[in-house]
Amino acid sequence: MYKKSILSASILIALSQGAYAEESSTFNEVVVSATRTEQNVNDVSASVETVSSKDIDRTLSKNLYDAVQYTPGVEATTSGRFGISGFNIRGMEGDRVKVVIDGVQQATPFNPGGGAVQAIYPNAIELDTLTSIEINKGPSSTLYGSDAMGGVVVLKTKDPSDVLKTDGDETRFGIKSSYFSADEQFKNTLTWAMRRGKFETLLMGTYSTGSELETYGDGSDIDGSARGLENPADKDLNNILAKAYYNINDVNKLGFVFERYNYNYDENDRRGNYTLNFGPRPGVTYANAKASDEMTRTRYGINYELTKANAAFDSMKLDLNYQVTESENSNFANV
Repeated sequence: MYKKSILSASILIALSQGAYAEESSTFNEVVVSATRTEQNVNDVSASVETVSSKDIDRTLSKNLYDAVQYTPGVEATTSGRFGISGFNIRGMEGDRVKVVIDGVQQATPFNPGGGAVQAIYPNAIELDTLTSIEINKGPSSTLYGSDAMGGVVVLKTKDPSDVLKTDGDETRFGIKSSYFSADEQFKNTLTWAMRRGKFETLLMGTYSTGSELETYGDGSDIDGSARGLENPADKDLNNILAKAYYNINDVNKLGFVFERYNYNYDENDRRGNYTLNFGPRPGVTYANAKASDEMTRTRYGINYELTKANAAFDSMKLDLNYQVTESENSNFANV
């Protein structure tokens, strides 16, 4: 089992220059990845692409690979049974592209050794919980660190305000169901949001099941190297996102967040024997192999926002997050 814990604390202060004015502006599209502060996408020099939740629904995206497939120069990389392994931005990938969810850096893809079959890719996010995907297609090391040399992907999860339609007291409940014939995946997402006075909350739950990808050919369903179908597989996913905010007054806001992602994958290798090589050393031959993978990401967070301008700053936001990412990968076979 491989386990990574991240304690993330950030302070975001928007400084002002010049005199204050009693006027406001409305931006059609706002991004944060280029400067780490909210800016109009037309006012930043970096090459930034944004995929909204509406774009995700419109393209019937099943995962992050589908969500970014129409973004020039960007691709979500995959690795067989391990699923999405990260992002490739203009030829740069792996530990050169940083992935951030709600300001929290995600674990970097790594390989503990022993062959590609043991590669661990701990990026885990449920697509239905996202309100936007921002992709900064260029070096971002000065803002995000050395592992953002190739770019950065900023994922933002939904808030109660993204679901609620009015500014007053309101309760909304929604169900989203989808089916993908390629791997017989059936997914349901329940969404509940509520605002009462100074308190607002959001609760989202997702559960999905699926099997192996369907092949294009009409191969034989037999055991051995002549097998023409994919190996039988079962996978299931469950995700919970909970957020709660309390507006202390007109300029002070306190929030809490909890998120848990869990993914399980089981595969039965019916193609026959295969050999796992260990560099110059003799390899090990496996027969009747079975694989079992489990990936879990859990996050707890608290945040505070002050929107009253003063001589030092226009606004301030404090975030404190604790995240644990675990990946367990097992192979069972006769040697």
